[in-house]
Amino acid sequence: MIKKLLIILIIFFIPAMGFAVTVTQTGAGADLSVAQFNALTGNKAGTTYYFSGTITSGIVVNIYGADGNRVILDGYAADDTTYANLSEATTGRAEVNDESSSGDAIDIYGDYVTVQDFEITKTDLDSDSSEGIMIRSGADYVTVKRCFIYEVREGIQIGGNNAIIGGSLGQGVVIKNVGVTTADADIVTNGGDYYIISYNHIYSDSSSWGVDGITAGGGSGDGDSYGLIEYNSIHGHQRTSNGEDGIDLKYNAHHVIVRYNNIYDNNTMGVNLSNGPHHDIWIYGNNIYGNGSSIYLQNRTVVPLVYFDHYNIYIFSNIIKTAEVYGVQVASNDTAANAITIFNNTFISNSSAPTSSAHTSIYVQASDNVSIKNNIFYNSRPNESDYRHIYIADNADDNTNLDYNMYYSYFGSQQTSQVYGGSCGYEDIADLYSQCGYEQNGSDADPGLTSIAVNDYRIDATGSGAVSAGQDMGDGNIASLTINGLTVNVPWDFALGPNTVWGSGSTLPVIDVQRRDDHQWDIGAYVFTTDTSPPIVTVVADSPAIAYEDGTTTATWTLHCSPTCGGAPGIDVTYALSGTATGATSCGGAGDDYSLTSLTTINVQDLSQVVTITACDDAVIENNETAILTVTEEAAYDVGTLSNDTLYIYSDDGGYPIYDYGVNKVRGAKLK
Repeated sequence: MIKKLLIILIIFFIPAMGFAVTVTQTGAGADLSVAQFNALTGNKAGTTYYFSGTITSGIVVNIYGADGNRVILDGYAADDTTYANLSEATTGRAEVNDESSSGDAIDIYGDYVTVQDFEITKTDLDSDSSEGIMIRSGADYVTVKRCFIYEVREGIQIGGNNAIIGGSLGQGVVIKNVGVTTADADIVTNGGDYYIISYNHIYSDSSSWGVDGITAGGGSGDGDSYGLIEYNSIHGHQRTSNGEDGIDLKYNAHHVIVRYNNIYDNNTMGVNLSNGPHHDIWIYGNNIYGNGSSIYLQNRTVVPLVYFDHYNIYIFSNIIKTAEVYGVQVASNDTAANAITIFNNTFISNSSAPTSSAHTSIYVQASDNVSIKNNIFYNSRPNESDYRHIYIADNADDNTNLDYNMYYSYFGSQQTSQVYGGSCGYEDIADLYSQCGYEQNGSDADPGLTSIAVNDYRIDATGSGAVSAGQDMGDGNIASLTINGLTVNVPWDFALGPNTVWGSGSTLPVIDVQRRDDHQWDIGAYVFTTDTSPPIVTVVADSPAIAYEDGTTTATWTLHCSPTCGGAPGIDVTYALSGTATGATSCGGAGDDYSLTSLTTINVQDLSQVVTITACDDAVIENNETAILTVTEEAAYDVGTLSNDTLYIYSDDGGYPIYDYGVNKVRGAKLK
């Protein structure tokens, strides 16, 4: 009797592991209704909740998981497939459309929760709540991936620590057309530290929406700190006169890395560091273009008037181009911005619409200890009659270090480049050292960029004075951070390699990471290298990875090429097909299970190529089958770790039974 009682107690108090539970709005045809799910509390580690259909009330998560044994909310039925590659597809996803004006679509209070594969919107918004996903303070280790969030007040608000939004290639979130008030953003950190925001597509395509892309900071205490923002595409935040920035770091944000992002066509700033103080910020390896200003550092607030210091801010190896006003502004009206280092950037055609003589590629005002080195400045103020690349205000002379930069002004013919050198006056580059003490090693010359016309800012070594002409800025790492268990080094000698591909829209950047110490300290963002290593090819089965046996349903693999397979003619990639299903170039043969264009090879250009299969319709009673594509080695490319992946052919003639969870018909064991 005692043994039985102990067994009962153990079963009762140890949370169930690996359970799968289905949820619909009313509970019809499922294990739980949304109201029943919202009432759950306690440890549900290892349980996956599959939502389907339209959810018209908010989802509240009061349950929690554990490290390595999370609670998962899955919005794509119970078939274990996913929406990858930044899809905006709505068919198949559970739609959360909370019809109340107040409240958030998904409200998370528990730790170790993953939210994936939902479509999230709200038809009725207010200015105080209406978040797509709210991660509450104290809800730590929450991950959000593969969701499509649109037309809400804020896409995701992060109040807990160690949140991951996206996190890896193929797991990113799409957030589109967000914002009710001027304080809103697609993603907001509000008290959460140690966050990772990566591999997401964050944008607006309507002037009625789109305030800020990512707002990091705004929390209480010393601000939101220790963040990694990388590999995002952030663009189109054009809502009129509301301070629309790509990334806004505010309220004492510190120890934040912003790298490898595509940030473009935002109305106000690409990256904004106003309303400080800020310190220990590293902005490198980004493509920032077409914004009002690209990077803006202002160390004061206006109302009330409060001055702060910026220090340990590093801006390097970025492409900074076509800003309407400033490429980089470092400014205050009173106190000093301390220790700002701007090096090895490539500035192209900034200050395209200036309204002041100070508007140019770099503006430094009332700021001490600013170092500007190893940068390329090309055609600043392209629509003006002067060719001023840098403006150093009269009150910014103390310890401003300007050297080893290359300037070029070409408007039909080469023009004399100029820098306004503070109290020493407005001078040509040749006079800066003798008159101002600046640019002892600087030059006014063509940097030899590959092709300005097609936005190719790599260095063409033929006759380029930029090769090996820069100053070695330092050895080792500027910093090393541990963020959410990930150690991230910030090296002094990072450079963009020649195989970097920026992409646009939902095509995320592919960064060819190079180290200047392995080559030379060139001027500008790119390093010149003759490295001809072949690209790396990998394969991923796209979701849903299922072709139903009806003769019309398709499924796809995507072959990815890193950093690129180049334009036409590209590279012919060979592969082998295996699995329990039989492939053919057309259906109709005995035993054919699926068809595709070629059984052995496909041409890949640029970043990727899709291989499509169509399931053959037959009357053979059989179980579900697999089709496996394995990339084979060739001299033209190397094969990456993800060398093979599996698609599934689902039979409609018998075999395993079909269970319908309201979104997809699923074969196999019924979930309990």
